[in-house]
Amino acid sequence: MAPNITSSPTGVLFEGENIEDQPVEINKEKEIYKRRIVWRNVAIFSGLHIGAIYGVYLALTSAKLLTTLFAFILYQCSGIGITAGAHRLWAHRSYKAKWQLRLILIIFNTIAFQDLCAHNLCAPAVIPKPEHMPSWAYDLKSVSKDMVKTRVLKSGDGTHDVWGWGDKDQTLEEKQQTIHNFDFIKVVKTMSAKDIRNVFLKLESKKISLPEIIIELQKLSEEEAE
Repeated sequence: MAPNITSSPTGVLFEGENIEDQPVEINKEKEIYKRRIVWRNVAIFSGLHIGAIYGVYLALTSAKLLTTLFAFILYQCSGIGITAGAHRLWAHRSYKAKWQLRLILIIFNTIAFQDLCAHNLCAPAVIPKPEHMPSWAYDLKSVSKDMVKTRVLKSGDGTHDVWGWGDKDQTLEEKQQTIHNFDFIKVVKTMSAKDIRNVFLKLESKKISLPEIIIELQKLSEEEAE
């Protein structure tokens, strides 16, 4: 069977057949590259680096040497826990690790999540389990009684929101705007990692579509919140 060649002007080139040379147009003009500056990113990264420089200044002038050293060690440990643990080991399965290393990476990874209740000065017993993320504290159905009690004891009455929003210096519109800026919270109230994993397994096996995932997650979150 003759080869199906459509790019050649004569189709198949047989023995003794000649093809006349054809001029080839070469574009000698260089494409002008236009540099575009994203000023939003410039402002964000500038603020990030300015904050880093100020942090170094405070570390050298205000903090004790042991505090600075301890913070640096925690920073390195949390970075290893995120990159080598959560990212490479558990997300991409790039390598296998013995239980000793897995335990160390688990401990390192938890360091990155130690500020869950830092803004509200919560007791350690009130901190939720990591699997009940995201937005566990932004819907009152999923907030434990101990959390509400902690906020009441701090403010003196039960009229304030759990996280301090809605204080006397904040209007109702400001409070609602603050809460609803978290777009994901409009969909999911509380959710376990097991439920999320099961739903995405259905997506992988093509048993459910992507829009149906949101509906099912919302339904499961309503059941969890009750």
